Amino acid sequence: FVPSAILVAERYYLADDKGIGSCLDAHTGKLIWKKRFGDKFTASPVAVDGKLFFTNEAGSTLVLDATQAGYEELARNDLGEEVYASPAISQGKFFLRTAKNLVCVGTK
Repeated sequence: FVPSAILVAERYYLADDKGIGSCLDAHTGKLIWKKRFGDKFTASPVAVDGKLFFTNEAGSTLVLDATQAGYEELARNDLGEEVYASPAISQGKFFLRTAKNLVCVGTK
């Protein structure tokens, strides 16, 4: 009910607030995959460079390959702090606002 979905190429991705992630064909609405990501989601997913980023309330970001037709998990990165805000991407940097800090990941 809270996180927004995201359209990447011809696929529609979403994570519900109960931790279930889904991928749908954007033209037909047909379910491509459905997975339990774990924890709860308030933040909306973001995408860049063929990757999808889903950050849960516990502060763990799941990275998926958006170039594959099926589900392919690339990484999980844990901040150890709660996250409720959607990530932002700017100039090659990934910004996350946690409950206590603003975190920037990227190169100088």
